[in-house]
Amino acid sequence: MNRNSLRGLLVLNVVLLVALAVVSIAPPPALAQNRRAGDYIMVAGQAQGTVANVIYITDLNNQAMLAVTYDRNRGGGLRTVGYRDMKIDFNIGERR
Repeated sequence: MNRNSLRGLLVLNVVLLVALAVVSIAPPPALAQNRRAGDYIMVAGQAQGTVANVIYITDLNNQAMLAVTYDRNRGGGLRTVGYRDMKIDFNIGERR
């Protein structure tokens, strides 16, 4: 190995060490919201009084449930049928 190659490798190693130190010491990024991502459960079923199939999506961390259905008439998108804040239900159950 000649002297120029050795110097080049030495400079590259120093640059990489400095980059590693900067990344390690930098503070973590700030979070815009103080909420965790949800743990979700999805269950298919039917809504009462209709023949439409519904997907019930439950967010366990935020205790919320959303009911959506597939709407063929509007280009095949999902349409919200209902929303339920389950925190209210859980608070009622605790008082009994």
